[in-house]
Amino acid sequence: MESPLVTVDNNLHEISVGGKPLLFHIPSTSIFERDALTGDILELLRKQSLTRSQVIATMVPRYQAEDVENAMDELGKLSLLAPTANDAVVPFQPLELDRVPLTTVVLNVNTGCNLSCTYCYKEDLDTPQNQRKMEFETAKQSIDLLLSESPDQDRYNLVFFGGEPLSNLALIKAVIEYAEEYFSAAGKVVDFSLTTNATLLNEATIDYLNAHRVGIAVSIDGPKAYHDRNRITVGGQGTYETVEKKVKLLLSRYNSRPVGARVTLTTGITDIHAIWDYLPARFIGFLSFAINYHLPPNAQTSCPKW
Repeated sequence: MESPLVTVDNNLHEISVGGKPLLFHIPSTSIFERDALTGDILELLRKQSLTRSQVIATMVPRYQAEDVENAMDELGKLSLLAPTANDAVVPFQPLELDRVPLTTVVLNVNTGCNLSCTYCYKEDLDTPQNQRKMEFETAKQSIDLLLSESPDQDRYNLVFFGGEPLSNLALIKAVIEYAEEYFSAAGKVVDFSLTTNATLLNEATIDYLNAHRVGIAVSIDGPKAYHDRNRITVGGQGTYETVEKKVKLLLSRYNSRPVGARVTLTTGITDIHAIWDYLPARFIGFLSFAINYHLPPNAQTSCPKW
């Protein structure tokens, strides 16, 4: 005899981003896009306990019986459905995956950086005099591996990282030229992105990045007093004035993708309200903000209500 099913709401939190319904799976801290069938099953079983057969009968003919069964199987594997006889909280058993598709490769194009930020976490960071630049052959092998390991994906991502990635612009251009041809020949789409301190930006570089739709995030920590406290040159000078000028140039010429600001909170720089109010007003065009925390355990922050 079939046992009635119930939802295990302690394992689930439903959210919406941009109008798209998502499921936050609490035991694994994973987020899944929720389709209409899954939503209808959860809504139905929150109203009443039904057996598996009763759920299928209720959902047909709006959905195919096989699709309803598959959806319940997936919810069961995630411990989001359970017999009423079970406890309210069902232990989650990790999903067994045959393989995880490889879709993104981060290329550390240069260990060198022209800045010496006090909170930099890069253990291999070098001064410009000691920088070690990635060779094209290394980048090519990484790109080839990306497609050979996951040939069935439609879209791939190449991330240029450093150090300061724009200090090896020649390699970035060579990689973009190779990857665009390589993935296009395979019928795939490839995206590019990088995070930069902005100091090496100029009109020609901005126009090139714009033409190839390279996603850009700029490291900037807010007003001058905040930014210059930690984001300094190798010689110890603040960089805000240079970054401000370069960011305004970027935002005036680049339009292929949203430009993001990457803010780092650290000791003495924790007033998110002030940073949040400052950046969008000072730099019209920033469309996304990322907050990185580099704080001691007991640091206090002031957080905006996002």
